[in-house]
Amino acid sequence: MDWDDVPEAFMISVLNFVYDASVDDGFLEYTMRLEDGKNLKSARMKIIYLELPKYEDVPDYPIEKLTSVEKWAKFFLYSNRKEKQEYLRLLAETEAGIMNAQESLDSISQSEAEWIRETAYWDAVSNRKTIIGTAERRGLKQGMEKGLQQGIQQGIQQTKIETARNLKNNGVSIEIIAKSLDMTIEQVKEIVNSNKTAV
Repeated sequence: MDWDDVPEAFMISVLNFVYDASVDDGFLEYTMRLEDGKNLKSARMKIIYLELPKYEDVPDYPIEKLTSVEKWAKFFLYSNRKEKQEYLRLLAETEAGIMNAQESLDSISQSEAEWIRETAYWDAVSNRKTIIGTAERRGLKQGMEKGLQQGIQQGIQQTKIETARNLKNNGVSIEIIAKSLDMTIEQVKEIVNSNKTAV
């Protein structure tokens, strides 16, 4: 989907330090606001901090008495400790999300390079959809002056060029860029190797 159509989102930061010592709870939830502190920047964006040090003294057992948040904190605290793998397995049996997270962690550990490529590809797909939507909006505005179709095409092409350069600067391969932006490999090479402003 176009990034502008993304539904309510939660940014979760797992911290290995205490962010707010004045609060006993290690699960802190905030809503993003403008700098003036009055208006919501986006009712769709919530920020959550999970402060792991606040959960280090929580007993491991009995697992069934742990809250969902405590189970997740234990998962993050113990995920790279070999001696805690059996405990993590027991945690996963009581919390489906942790089971999925453990499977993802195992998968990432086995092929981090493949995971990075896959993530870059899907980011590029969403970026492409956003580019087209942005270009159409830009094109509609320009189209009143120069003609609707010409404006849309110019917006799409210029945004493709900017995105191709940005993706390349962030280490995405030329092949993925070409596929994601519906361009040839030669077009992408020409863009990233020159100061060209149109395809």
